[in-house]
Amino acid sequence: MGTEARQKVSIAASNRQIRNSWGKSGWHESVKAEGKVYYRSSYEKRAFELLDANSDVASYKVEPFVIVYTDRFADVRRYRPDILVHWNDDYHALVEIKPAWQLDNPEVLEKITSGMIYARKHDMNFEIWTEWTLGLARGQRGPTGVR
Repeated sequence: MGTEARQKVSIAASNRQIRNSWGKSGWHESVKAEGKVYYRSSYEKRAFELLDANSDVASYKVEPFVIVYTDRFADVRRYRPDILVHWNDDYHALVEIKPAWQLDNPEVLEKITSGMIYARKHDMNFEIWTEWTLGLARGQRGPTGVR
């Protein structure tokens, strides 16, 4: 394959990648998160919309801090939980947003475990929000688990 053909293939692949990622990341304007927050998936965007619309939510922070943990291979890793939610009744929840199909992935489970340990040590709850929690599951009519 010549240089010109490779360039055409590369451009086509780049355009396909841009089309496939369209609408999956961007900025969300939020009063409860104090300005614009960046979402990395349609799930995160939906979570921000639900939190902003919920009168029981006092505020929330996106990727509020880094948790350092050791993985199953004894390597030190860094993990940023997706959201820290402060509810009006002083309930605090550290939230990880993942598609349900990823919940058996060993790397995801290590992050979740480190988040749970951190939350317990800091007197918070740890929650996992999936497409089911957010009302995004196929055939589902609305959110089921966002407090």
